[in-house]
Amino acid sequence: MSSEADEGDGTSVSIVMTYFERPDQLRVTLESFRYHGYGSDVEVVIVDDGSIDKPAQEVVGKYPFRVTVVNMDPAKKQYVNPCVPFNEGFRAAKGTIVVIQNAECFHYDDILSYVRWNLDNRSYLSFACFSLDKVHTEAAFVADGFSTLRESVRFVDRACGSDGEEGWYNHSLHRPCAYHFCSAIFARTLAEIGGFDERYAMGVGFDDDSLVRAAHDAKLKIRIVDEAVVVHQWHYSDRAPNARRDRLIFRNKQLYTLVTRAKWPYPLFEVLYALSSSMGIERNVFSFVAASRRIVKGLRKRVFLPSYRFFVDWILEILRRIMPLPDWRDVPVIINNRNRFSTTRGMIEWLLPVGCRRVVVLDNDSTYPPLLEYYRSLAGEPRVEVKFLGKNQGAYALWECGSLRQLIRGYYVYTDSDLLPAVGCPDDFMQRFLETLRQHPEVQKVGFGLLIDDIPDDFEKKRTVVITESAYWKRPLPEGGFFEAPIDTTFALYAPFQKGGPGLRALRSDYPYLLRHLPWYVERGREDDEERYYREHANSFSSSNVNFALKD
Repeated sequence: MSSEADEGDGTSVSIVMTYFERPDQLRVTLESFRYHGYGSDVEVVIVDDGSIDKPAQEVVGKYPFRVTVVNMDPAKKQYVNPCVPFNEGFRAAKGTIVVIQNAECFHYDDILSYVRWNLDNRSYLSFACFSLDKVHTEAAFVADGFSTLRESVRFVDRACGSDGEEGWYNHSLHRPCAYHFCSAIFARTLAEIGGFDERYAMGVGFDDDSLVRAAHDAKLKIRIVDEAVVVHQWHYSDRAPNARRDRLIFRNKQLYTLVTRAKWPYPLFEVLYALSSSMGIERNVFSFVAASRRIVKGLRKRVFLPSYRFFVDWILEILRRIMPLPDWRDVPVIINNRNRFSTTRGMIEWLLPVGCRRVVVLDNDSTYPPLLEYYRSLAGEPRVEVKFLGKNQGAYALWECGSLRQLIRGYYVYTDSDLLPAVGCPDDFMQRFLETLRQHPEVQKVGFGLLIDDIPDDFEKKRTVVITESAYWKRPLPEGGFFEAPIDTTFALYAPFQKGGPGLRALRSDYPYLLRHLPWYVERGREDDEERYYREHANSFSSSNVNFALKD
């Protein structure tokens, strides 16, 4: 879950794309944004890369989101690769989050809702991209655009064999490339990795490989998302073999092999590349250098580091096996809260009667008066402690605030404040979670499943939630009772010394051990004063409650 604050002019997401004389495809893409309800906090930055006959400005109409067109001067266009106009778009973007995409890729699913919940500042999300063929694409242009095109998509379980064929351009199983057909990253993180490498400007291709490599080298978590999909519209023409294009592809391939991937000092590789190019050698004559470098790097990455991690995990597993399980009533339940009054009170009133003897509320600089008054009323309750953090530390406050480390030295629970048990949820959940975590030392946390079969139809993101959450019910344990599924900041029991965040192996409980995620039950237009206050004072992307995004 993302936790960065939105600043500036109210722009939360900037969708940046480059364009060159493909008006029909751009129009369908913009209509898909309208279809999914992208609003005034979203800006679309279209970098027109020197169009003359069909400029982007003539395509753009009136939309509920803002559209900014950046025009590149065709008279000054010396580059071949779109890395240059993309970087211009990044400089013009005002959003806290940047979605990088092709202008031909329309949003089949609600990409921004997924981004708003699942992206954090150390992640790079790359959305699955399906290639549509010529027949289906052109049929939509003569009908009503996006609606017809969306209905015509029939996904197939294969990679795209060549440009313009139906199949997956990007998919975690069929073609896991993580390219920016549509990807998302925090603007601050994008600036950290430097955007696109403009050394690729004079060649064709490999700028996408370079961006993914930069994210990898920055130790970002790169994830290909199959749950939310974009569709690439056909736009190709019959192209005869082109010797010049092949040379430009070879140029960037050498650049990627010798500079970006090999990671040797840049000036040395510039000399090596210049030598190979001047000699006209169309093979990697310095492959032994790159190979040597990869061997050394591989030993460190594949042998030494895994050995160290294996040793640490082995020690922790032994400790977990020999340490007696604590009395479940003494396991601290740590609630992360900001301006949630009714749900926080409801959670405490649930936990204390079932026997929990230590509840810790981490308050992220709340200002809601009834909540502050409730905190004061807890002063005489020895089982509840409120820790005021003084500022909004976000979703991962427990692990990002060094002064709280003592809370994770044993088993502990960490949870959002907007959850309550479903009807019939047994009171022995904590003991059950402890025993399951002991039985499965390969996982780091065990938590509740979320009820989804009673979400009201008035909840505008019901379809997105149900589709995404349903994927978490597909991998049951052989003995039953739990499913292998990720958990972010929903109520979960963590192993001792285990920090949270994405990437941990987790188990979700089956019926009847279920929780309800309360923001999914707020009907549109019927928000009470507390809900309105929460939304008005919430930092963008700090919670799924504001944007009705997903929950894991």
